[in-house]
Amino acid sequence: MLHTGRARSLRTAVVLLAAASAFILVSLCLFVFYFSMPSMLRNSEDQYMEKQMDVITGQFKADRDNLTRITADVAIWDNTVHYIQGRYPSYWENAWPDGSPLKAYEFNFAIMRNRAGYIVHQRYYNYRTNSSMPKPEDLSVLLKPIADDVLAQFEDTALSSGELLQHYGVEGILPVGDDVWLFCTMPVMQAHTEGRPSGTLTFGILLDEAYFHDLTSFTGMDVWWEDAGADDTGHGRQVEYVGDEEVTVEIPFRTIENKQIQLKMSEQRPIYASGQSSIAQASVWVVLVCLCFNVALVTVIHRMFARPVRRLSTEIAAIRPDQTLDTTPYQRSREFSSLAASINSMLTRLNESNISFSTLQSILDQLDAYLYVTDIETYDILFANAKMRPTGISDLSAKSVKKKFKDKAFAAKIDREVIQNGADMLGMELSELITLCIEGMRPYAAQLGIAGS
Repeated sequence: MLHTGRARSLRTAVVLLAAASAFILVSLCLFVFYFSMPSMLRNSEDQYMEKQMDVITGQFKADRDNLTRITADVAIWDNTVHYIQGRYPSYWENAWPDGSPLKAYEFNFAIMRNRAGYIVHQRYYNYRTNSSMPKPEDLSVLLKPIADDVLAQFEDTALSSGELLQHYGVEGILPVGDDVWLFCTMPVMQAHTEGRPSGTLTFGILLDEAYFHDLTSFTGMDVWWEDAGADDTGHGRQVEYVGDEEVTVEIPFRTIENKQIQLKMSEQRPIYASGQSSIAQASVWVVLVCLCFNVALVTVIHRMFARPVRRLSTEIAAIRPDQTLDTTPYQRSREFSSLAASINSMLTRLNESNISFSTLQSILDQLDAYLYVTDIETYDILFANAKMRPTGISDLSAKSVKKKFKDKAFAAKIDREVIQNGADMLGMELSELITLCIEGMRPYAAQLGIAGS
């Protein structure tokens, strides 16, 4: 079936194929890099943030336990009891190697109350700068009911010898204004004695940003507290991603009043940002590699297929019947070398066929000339000459025939021009043609009736 559609260029097909493959490959790589990889980064970052929250909650719990243990330990010292009772006024100056338990234990405040609930000593200290802190407004006021509750446990019951004070102490988180404090209040009483406490001892820590930086060594994050407000449902830890640059962690805590507050920490997303940067660089490299690969593919196909095909077509169109292709330019390619050799073999056979055809054509042309010459016109004039002679054709000569040939009255119906054209077609003289015909007819003179008497 004849195809009448528009011819397509091999180069165009190669370019379109390379462009399609590049598009598919680049799309696949971009899908992997911008959808799959970010999801993997997000999962990795989630695990990182979970571990970070585990560290924070674990360290914070350890600090709470340590605060409770130290407060209970100091509350049973003899010197602490004597100070509250007024028998050791230089307790804070002489009882501590560093001059203060706050500096030694890295606490921010200490409040000591007597049995009547009055403050006998309070101190606020910044152990990071080794300097005093301003007195927080309302902190001691909010702590007084808690100290009163601790002492109230012993109004009707005395402490037994050897009983642990931790069972009667209170520790917790106390919001005061914009600040949040961790505290522990213990009854003050000498160890291994019975009776009622002499008062209370409260140690506390300011839970500010610097505290959590020291606690976790994560110095690049912002830390603040938020009141849960009406949403006091007690939801667990949460991780909130703010765009691609920042992540916020929420850890819920319960205050001493059993209200929920949220510790919030915000920091840059180092893993995600680093991963995104690596993804962007990898994407650029993938696109460049794809483009280079496709350019190389097009170049190779053009040089190895399109260019040889075009050259071969041009040479075939320009070749002469007696020529063959020059196979030297195609020696680098086994396929095109074999194709050129096959074309040369075909051309050789076609040349041989053309030679045979030319020979046959020449033979047919000469045969046509002989048939033309030996038409009835030539025979008639020879018959006329032979029958007029007594001896017939046996001694008839070309000279005698030519003499009669010129006489138009002799055998007037015979077209002399036909005979002359036949001689010209054979490239023979008229005399030579007549002689040839006479000699051809003599062996059959009897059958022809021109043998004479």
